[in-house]
Amino acid sequence: MSTLHTNTVETSSGGPVTLTKQSAAKAFCKSTGASHTVNKSFNISTITDRAVAQVTYNFTNTMDGVDHIAIAMADFNASVGDGLHAYGSNGQSSGSRPTASATDVDVLAYNSTSDAEAGYINFILHGDLA
Repeated sequence: MSTLHTNTVETSSGGPVTLTKQSAAKAFCKSTGASHTVNKSFNISTITDRAVAQVTYNFTNTMDGVDHIAIAMADFNASVGDGLHAYGSNGQSSGSRPTASATDVDVLAYNSTSDAEAGYINFILHGDLA
């Protein structure tokens, strides 16, 4: 059996390879809720703090349009005495529609319409890169 060792795989023209019949996250980020310190990320250039529990994830590499899928989760916040949920704000009242270069995420307390800071926000983006 042969072993292949490499640091980079590119097409013959030097571009990124195409994944055939596979789908991988095009961006992800784990960040602290209030300070928005990035613990781990891929394809996230910056996080913009829009308001309490409202953030925008800005992408290093743009998507091919606005039809990408944003998935976000937030951990429990004891100060609000309830669990939290996070969502990509695709036209929600407090956020803006996603763009090719950014998507908004808002965190709300369950059974409430109040924004609540989370200990951590986990964000994943699926779709096609430009």
